[in-house]
Amino acid sequence: ASASSIYIDNTVYASNPNKKRDALITGAYDFTTLSQPEMRFDVAYAQYSAQRSDSLNVYYSRDCGSNWIKIWNPSGSHLATGPFQTDSFLHTASQWKTVSIPLLNPVGQTNLSFKFEHVTGWGNAMYLDNINVQNNAALSVAAVEKASIKVFPNPASNMAAVRLPQSHSFKQLQIVNNVGQVVY
Repeated sequence: ASASSIYIDNTVYASNPNKKRDALITGAYDFTTLSQPEMRFDVAYAQYSAQRSDSLNVYYSRDCGSNWIKIWNPSGSHLATGPFQTDSFLHTASQWKTVSIPLLNPVGQTNLSFKFEHVTGWGNAMYLDNINVQNNAALSVAAVEKASIKVFPNPASNMAAVRLPQSHSFKQLQIVNNVGQVVY
């Protein structure tokens, strides 16, 4: 919708040792007034070839960028919005895709920053535009099963116990530390 966008050109690297990374880090957002936050942005990208594909990682940080929590990371054909292109990708208006990411974990946080990290597989150019954080009333925590879960001792250093209700439908458990890093 704008006259300009963010452009990351992966064709400029003469070599690709250890997958080159380019990143855009946003300023801080305040989530204290958002009950159902969502990040939305537009992306346009075409793979160079099946053997050369890039990825886009989106993270958030609660601690001014000391630690980053990954929330989105497609690559290759899952990221592509256009067909293979062996010359530098110049998108058309129809090759933009809008991405929506629910942000229920950082509700109530202040100073939340986001990082868009493009990791090159020595592929092609990528464009980002219209990055927004907004409240989305359609998101519902009610759709997520609520249960009384206890973790003790809290805080813990080497060992902790987790108590779940006898009847639950959880298939996966993640334990995070106070800065949001997954520790189990």
